[in-house]
Amino acid sequence: TPKPSSAASDVYKRQAVSALLSRYVEAAALRAFVGVAAALTGLFSLLEFVEQLASVGQGSYRVSDALAFVVLTAPGRMLQVMPVSMLLACLLALGRLARTSELTAMLGLGISERRVVGTVLRLLLPIVAVLLLLAEFVIPPAPGPAGAARPRASERRTCAMSLSLIHISEPTRQAEI
Repeated sequence: TPKPSSAASDVYKRQAVSALLSRYVEAAALRAFVGVAAALTGLFSLLEFVEQLASVGQGSYRVSDALAFVVLTAPGRMLQVMPVSMLLACLLALGRLARTSELTAMLGLGISERRVVGTVLRLLLPIVAVLLLLAEFVIPPAPGPAGAARPRASERRTCAMSLSLIHISEPTRQAEI
């Protein structure tokens, strides 16, 4: 007959393995999230920089002003791509785990699919909290310095479409979609 302490140690080992696998899945999802968010923010920042290059030479607007404008408006761009980044990161992380058969091994150890998905979703709560703090305290002050980096004399009145909204700048009131 097995000793009672042996059964208790088996339960402890099983819980320790489960916690370790949860941290492993969270780390994979977090790495994917950081990579996707950086790539999308970089891509949209590059597109904005190319758009700003069209204004270089008008008035006193230089390439350094365009670069400063893009850098100072990058937090807002990052906030716009975060929902898509979270979705893509979850899919990429779980896809990589499935491709390398790590997900299959976890399921074979008795970790349920619900637990794996719950682990990824549990990671989203702190990310959403950080995004709310960024949206409340960091992003709103950023356009002030960005506006200073782009002199009013060289501003073009345009309409721009982003991931989350259509922005119509003054005074044209025309939208091109």
